[in-house]
Amino acid sequence: MTAAPERPVLLPSNQPANRFYAGGPKIRAFRHEEGSIDHVPEDWVASTTTIFGEKDIGLTELPTGERLRDAVLGDPVGWLGRDHHTQFGAGVFIVEVQEPEDMSVLLEWKGFAFDGPRHGQLGIGVEKALEATDRQGWSLAELETLLVHAGTGAHTLVPQAGSYFRAEYRSVAGRPCWRQASAFS
Repeated sequence: MTAAPERPVLLPSNQPANRFYAGGPKIRAFRHEEGSIDHVPEDWVASTTTIFGEKDIGLTELPTGERLRDAVLGDPVGWLGRDHHTQFGAGVFIVEVQEPEDMSVLLEWKGFAFDGPRHGQLGIGVEKALEATDRQGWSLAELETLLVHAGTGAHTLVPQAGSYFRAEYRSVAGRPCWRQASAFS
């Protein structure tokens, strides 16, 4: 077991191979790493979880060869801090539900080779696109409404997401699987 380090740990890319999205060489180039494998579009930074249905794929390996998940489980206070561990425990799972296409409204594009006003608002215009943003500060109580705590039921998303997304945890032929569908209107 690796005790939590006193200094930051430099992690290599963690790009699970053979994903269905093309891409990935730019992550390696950004990190000045060798290789130009395609279909590795994501970098699972500091991952303590696996790709759904896999035993090991997706886990981050520390420079010592130990998996980050094992190190955190062995010393959760050292890796996560006492405050985090007291409030949440050793495990936190964050779900990012996405559609197959990117339906993002781009708010910042200066300095990039991109025509933001032309392409950044899904063709609906700046004023309409800004209606989709909440530019107010949120209180801790309001932020708390976005959390779904483990063991609180079968729901995978907060109730407010129901107007936009649906994600269900199902078992098919005895094997768990996710089903997600949009509910965009």
